[in-house]
Amino acid sequence: MMPPPMPLQTPLQTPLQTPLQTPLQTPLQTPLRMPLPMQLQTPLRMLLATRPRTED
Repeated sequence: MMPPPMPLQTPLQTPLQTPLQTPLQTPLQTPLRMPLPMQLQTPLRMLLATRPRTED
């Protein structure tokens, strides 16, 4: 049961993730990463500020 899933995920994830992650992550992560960090920093900063405050 363990050996069959291993050889299947290897050839599948390799040819699929390689061509997909390259063209997809490049054009998608570029424009998304810019607006994402700003929107993410907002909720993250709140969580970070609440964490130290609770410990204090």
